[in-house]
Parts: sequence; structure tokens; C-alpha cells
Amino acid sequence: MENNWPSYARAFINAVKDEYHLEDDASTTPHVLIIDEINRGNISRIFGELITLLEADKRTGDGKHPIKVTLPYSKDSFSVPSNLYIIGTMNTTDRSTGSIDYAVRRRFAFITLKTDPEVIKTCIKDDAVRAKALALFKQINGDSTDDTTSFIATHKAGDFDLEDLKVGHSYFLAETLEALQMKMRYEVIPLLREYIKDGILQGKEKDEKYFTAWEKGECFNPSVTETSEAPSDSEA
Repeated sequence: MENNWPSYARAFINAVKDEYHLEDDASTTPHVLIIDEINRGNISRIFGELITLLEADKRTGDGKHPIKVTLPYSKDSFSVPSNLYIIGTMNTTDRSTGSIDYAVRRRFAFITLKTDPEVIKTCIKDDAVRAKALALFKQINGDSTDDTTSFIATHKAGDFDLEDLKVGHSYFLAETLEALQMKMRYEVIPLLREYIKDGILQGKEKDEKYFTAWEKGECFNPSVTETSEAPSDSEA
């Protein structure tokens, strides 16, 4: 298969052309190519000749200076049309975001999707579940950009931006209390454990007490724990 990969690639390209009727006339219908976690690969090798062709003025169709290249193996003429939109997603907490070279950065517009509690308020219909989800969101992420009391803020290590470390609002979207507990147990807590393991967050003494409470869908109250653990006058 390794020696015959050009024929497989050609078959795939022909199938796409047939499916979207691209063989005869140049299509003006917008097409979207989504590359998930784009920063995890070797971007220069992934794009290759596309680096230049991605620029708006180098595209065929509406580009002022359209360019076509000859592919090295098939010898076919290749260009990027103006109606192709390429969307790359990446997690800014991932250290590999710094490996994106400036040649690629210049060809993309960057849009930050911040963690937003308003999404939780809008999407969760059950009042009780919504209240618990918002309370957990606030304890973990805080409720402002300059928060200093949330779990993330008090555990932040290194020079990471606070916004880059916050747990996304999708982790808190649940229709029932049981679903919220499952998300805490199998998604949020493992994520935070990884952050601590990798040194992105600092591990602290009471972390397990936070996690135990969150697994039940409840917030952890350190002051209540300290009061209950303090010796009474009769014990002193």
C-alpha cells in the first residue's frame, strides 16, 4: 500500500469531485475544511505548498494574484479556490501552540472562544441543576477575569494566562444532577488531575476534598471543614 498511495489519493480526490460535482465547472458554493487540534501536528509538513496558496490574493476565483502549483508526484495542477474556508481548532493550554510558525499564523485569523457561564444559564432548563452547575463553575473557574479565589486561580503555576486554564463551559452542561456528577467525575476532575501532574496547576493538600465534593455535584467549603476539624473546648 505504501508504494501505491498516489493511486489511493487519486481515487479519493475523484470520489470527492464526483460527490460535490466539481469536475466540470468551478463551484462557488462555500466549502469548509475543519482541522481539529491543528497545533498537534507538524503544520509546515501538513500544508506543504498550501502555505503560499492559502493567502486570499493567491487563490483562484476572487484572488488578485492567483497561483497554481504542479504537484510533485501526480504532476497535476493544483490551486486553492476562494470558496474554501479552513478552520483549525486548538487548545491554548496545550504547550504545542507555541510551535506554530509565523508563516502559518499570518494566514489565519485567530478567534478566542472564552469560557462563558451565560451558556450554562441558557442551556440548562432545570433550575436546581443549573444552580449547581453555575456554583461548580464559579468555584472552579471564578466569575471574573481577575479572580483570585477560584480553584484555578489559587492553583495556577507558571506563566499561563488564567483564561487559558479555565475549564470550558461545555463540561458543566447537563440535564440532570446525575449527568452533572458524571461530568465532574469522568471529565472535569481527570482534566484537573492532568494539569496538576503536568505542572500546569499546583497540587495542594485539600485537592481530594474538593474532588470528593464535586463528584457529588456539590461545592467544597473549606471553612466548614476547618470548623468541623477544630477541637472542641471539652477536647482541648
